[in-house]
Amino acid sequence: KSYFTRITQRDKRDADVLADRGAVVLALGLCARAKPDPEIKSALLRGVNESLVQDEQAALALACGLAGIQEARARIADLADEGKGGALAPTAAFALGLVGAGPEELKVLREAVTQSVFADIRGAAARALGMLRDKTVVDQLRAIVKSKKTRDVDRCTAAVCLGVVGSDADIDLVLEAIDASGAEGQVRGCLVHALGRLLDRTENAALGRVAADSIWFPSAADGVPDAILDVQHLAD
Repeated sequence: KSYFTRITQRDKRDADVLADRGAVVLALGLCARAKPDPEIKSALLRGVNESLVQDEQAALALACGLAGIQEARARIADLADEGKGGALAPTAAFALGLVGAGPEELKVLREAVTQSVFADIRGAAARALGMLRDKTVVDQLRAIVKSKKTRDVDRCTAAVCLGVVGSDADIDLVLEAIDASGAEGQVRGCLVHALGRLLDRTENAALGRVAADSIWFPSAADGVPDAILDVQHLAD
C-alpha cells in the first residue's frame, strides 16, 4: 500500500514511476473495488482531476470506474467528451458504464453514440449505455442499421451498438438487415455479431467456462480433444 501511495504522488517524475503509473492505478482501482479504502479513493480522485497525460488519464478514469468512485463521474464524463482520438475517450466512456451515470453523464454517452465520428468511441459509449440499461438511443441505431444509404462504417458500428443496447425486439430487424441487399462483407459480419449479442446476453459465458476449464484436460488425457479446441476458438 505504501508503494501504491508513493507512485501516485504528483511530485514523482522519474521514468520508472511514470512507466509503472498506469498499471499501478488500475491495481489501486481493483483493490478499492474489493475493499473500499479512503486513502486509495483520495489518491485516485486527486489523480483523475489533476493528470494532464492522456494515457494516465485513461488509466485513472478506468480505476475510478472499477472502484465505484461516484465523485469522479463528472470528470470522467469530461474526459469521454474531450479525449478525442487515442484510448482516452472510449476508456472513459466504458468507465462511466462501471461507475454509473446521472443525467449529464448519460447525455455525453448518448451524444457519443449518435454523433461521434470515431467508431471506437461510439462503440464504447453504446456498451456503457448497455451496462447502464439505457435504451434511449435504440431508435436512432435501428434507423442507421436499416438505411442502405448510410456509410458502411456507420452501419457496422450501429449494428454492434444495437447488439449491446437492444433487446429481443431487435432480432427480427437484424435478421432482415442481414438478408437485405447491400448487407455484404463487413456490414454483414457486424450484423451477425449483433445478432449473436442479442441472442446470448451472457456473451458466450458458457463457452468461456468450458474453455477455461479445458486447461486441465491434458492432465487427464494425451492432449486436448479436438472438440475442446473448437470451443476455445469459438470463445476467443
